[in-house]
Amino acid sequence: MFDKFPHTQKVIQELEYENYLDQTEWLFCDDETALLSLAKLVKTSEQLTSSNIPDRLAAKERVNEDYLEVGRSIHAFARNEARHQLSLSNDNVAQLFSSVEISGARFTN
Repeated sequence: MFDKFPHTQKVIQELEYENYLDQTEWLFCDDETALLSLAKLVKTSEQLTSSNIPDRLAAKERVNEDYLEVGRSIHAFARNEARHQLSLSNDNVAQLFSSVEISGARFTN
């Protein structure tokens, strides 16, 4: 099931989680919401590299919203796999999203 995601497969084996995979909810939203989120991410990404300054500024503000929205919508294993594939540590993520506040506290994990 996780042949394409060796890091996640390793974590699942380390945690002895194999017996729970069929009961695991991987997305915490419906398919339509997931597609809309993906479309927003693509638009944000395009605008971040745009030559239109107002679009770039708006996209820079949306990055934090996109990060929180996607983070809430996927299982921790998926977030962990993405960080691993991008070679990002928790410190890297905290630095990238240092302006994100959760319940009044800055993201520090």
